[in-house]
Amino acid sequence: MSESQKEAFLGEAWAGLETMNAALVELEGAPQRSEPLNRIFRAAHTLKGMAGMMKYDRTASLARALEDALDGLRQGAYPLAGRADLLFRCFDALAESLRAVERDDPEPDAAPLIHDLRLLAEGAPGPSVALPAAGGPAVSARSETLPVKVERLDLLMNLAEELFVVKMRFDQLGRASRDPELSASVDALDRLVSELQYQVTQARMLPVKFIFNRFPRLVRDLAKQQKKDVVFKQEHGDIELDRAASDEISESLLHLLRNAVDHGIETPEERARGGKPPQGTIRVAAMRTKEAAVIEVADDGAGVDVEGIRRAAARRGYPAPEKPDDEFLSLLAPGVSTTQEPTAISGRGLGLDIVKRNMQALGGSLSVATRPGKGATFRMEFPLTLAVVKTLLVEVGGRVYAVPMTGIERIASVREADVKRVLSAEAFVAGEQEIPLLRLRALFDLPETADSPFPVVVIGRGDRRLGLAVDALVAAQEIVLKPLSRVLRESRHFAGSAIIGTGDPILVLDVGALLLEEEAALR
Repeated sequence: MSESQKEAFLGEAWAGLETMNAALVELEGAPQRSEPLNRIFRAAHTLKGMAGMMKYDRTASLARALEDALDGLRQGAYPLAGRADLLFRCFDALAESLRAVERDDPEPDAAPLIHDLRLLAEGAPGPSVALPAAGGPAVSARSETLPVKVERLDLLMNLAEELFVVKMRFDQLGRASRDPELSASVDALDRLVSELQYQVTQARMLPVKFIFNRFPRLVRDLAKQQKKDVVFKQEHGDIELDRAASDEISESLLHLLRNAVDHGIETPEERARGGKPPQGTIRVAAMRTKEAAVIEVADDGAGVDVEGIRRAAARRGYPAPEKPDDEFLSLLAPGVSTTQEPTAISGRGLGLDIVKRNMQALGGSLSVATRPGKGATFRMEFPLTLAVVKTLLVEVGGRVYAVPMTGIERIASVREADVKRVLSAEAFVAGEQEIPLLRLRALFDLPETADSPFPVVVIGRGDRRLGLAVDALVAAQEIVLKPLSRVLRESRHFAGSAIIGTGDPILVLDVGALLLEEEAALR
């Protein structure tokens, strides 16, 4: 058996197991439907055949026993009620088998579970109303995809990024040279590198449904543990995300969904007292704007206890002035929680702080809308890809920084005489608008210069504006944006890093964080 055969088996097996988990959660909510049960049966049948061909005998035996038990359900020999937990235990055992295969460890012994499945299949009562069968196993069409290790895609992306940096150096040589043949060659190289980078970026894209499909089982198990009745809905369209963001997105969704089940959705008795249906709803939706991906986690529960968070923040030494409800996220920090006693699900004040930090690492943002007694919607917004970004390079204190072009509204030249000072804040007038001024030299603890006039980059988002005073404007340039190292992730001022055409490393300013920080300072 070759390594590529093993990779192909694992890719198909994990996808089938994901299908089984999602379909069984769906079937629990609508036991009369045959289509989810048929999906589980087909996936189990396929897994049994693949494991048998690969000589993973214990995995094949477990899948065969599962298939027999599912066939009894399909024929109406017994109802699903009371048997879903056994099927989920079987799925978990299959997952453990696949993890053992990945590690080249012996497959775990599933004999006790196989025994329970056989008792279910053999000792069932007589047939009742039969569900329509799916027919024989479908013959798969010739596959047009091959599993590829993420490490190989990362290597391809790194090579494409290095080639992009070399291309930028040739761009500089081409501009400095008057040789038409060199200029034409540089133009051709530019087109080829851009196309290569686009294709590698597309190969790294992961349909968001693959991330979402991990969570129906999670929500089902958490709700059962909390004695709550929850229906999980997902809307994902055809949105795809960069694989480099998948870990942060998965971790963030995990914390938001745990938060929705534990803090958001009430028990059936509490919902009845509030005039709500006993079953709560959690919805995860992905959508795309022009240059960003948006994922929302919404519930129809009790809403966010904003006052409770303010009190908890004050107890932890994070006092803050009164703020509108939609800005309570600024109070969240490790240890800030409205839960009095930590549980197995939450209560340590870490979840939402982790989500905030993950979004910052991706160059994105987290916001929330909440209504008492009606529910809450958490909104994550981040770049669709983490690759090429158009920026303006600026110089501050002899170092070069990048400002994303999407946040820049204009460039101004400001004289010291035009700067207005109120206490420690500064502002200047551009057109008919007074714009707060932030000197990047002061932000980076560098001595001020006496230059006047000086260039100012005006950034904006929504109705917020901020002028960034810099030493010089260097150039407009596309960069390959990379996540920050763990050390720099603690800084609130940067969204990522990059290597520019000279080969020098630079930091990319976080426009959204600078705007929020300046707005908070003005209050």
